[in-house]
Amino acid sequence: MNLKKCLLSIACAAGCLIFAASAFALPPKDGQLVKLDAEQLWHLSYLANLPVQNSTQIAEKFTKPSIAPDGKHVVLFERGLPGEPNVLHEWAEDTGKIKERIRSFDVSDFISWDDNQNFSVRDRAKPFFKDGAKLKFDRSSKELKLRERKPLTDSDYIVYDQEDVIILESKKTQTLQAISDPAMGRYFAPILSPDEKFVVYSSLSSGIFLFDIEANAVVYIGAHGSVPTFSPDGRYLIYANTSDNGHDYTRGDLILLDLQLKSYRVIANPKSEIRLNATLSKDAKEIAYETADGKIWRGELKISN
Repeated sequence: MNLKKCLLSIACAAGCLIFAASAFALPPKDGQLVKLDAEQLWHLSYLANLPVQNSTQIAEKFTKPSIAPDGKHVVLFERGLPGEPNVLHEWAEDTGKIKERIRSFDVSDFISWDDNQNFSVRDRAKPFFKDGAKLKFDRSSKELKLRERKPLTDSDYIVYDQEDVIILESKKTQTLQAISDPAMGRYFAPILSPDEKFVVYSSLSSGIFLFDIEANAVVYIGAHGSVPTFSPDGRYLIYANTSDNGHDYTRGDLILLDLQLKSYRVIANPKSEIRLNATLSKDAKEIAYETADGKIWRGELKISN
């Protein structure tokens, strides 16, 4: 079975109806729905499993590790109890220690790095809505300082969740369109790639969807995929391929897509750990992820193209 047929089988098994290739001979007009098209799905090359080298446990009892572009720092999330603030901690390579950085009712676990020094956190109240906000922090001093609070509209494109439909809005052309089909499911957590070439979003029942802005199409469907993140340069997408028994995870493997070479690799998992919530440093040289037993790991990836 070739890749296209395999993807179609996966998508259909997940409840996704693939529309005929003739559905859109021309690009959708402003506001028109972008439907799935089997002919637009990528032909990926499957490469050998990629091992994590020098993997070291750096923390436990935290979640959602977010590694800095230089790979030398990892921000860790601690969810507050009902009525209590969330907490962000930071692990540093030079000390090997973790320190609390901020307690706030506003911070969420959706963290993105501006550069090697500073990062942004999506507002806890509306992390993926058009009227949501980013909290930009300056971490160059001992105390984490809020630089500014700004809308999620500081790029050429705005991508957001509107009543379980993913909307892509272009500030250049002053147009917007739905890039997910509400007749096929409910979608959430859209993320624009740092190079503004792709949008990845999740489905409640069908995994993850990768949308190519220039091609104006969904080009990849990752059934059973969850919590996708881009590398800081936008070249790579990593996500967890999971299964569960209705209560607990029974499997969790990390999948790495090279969006430039259009390749697919499984991160080698010799111990069959349940791995989740992975993030990558610049050029995907380092990786941070968590395991289902509550431990946070950091390691190295040596990718040869």
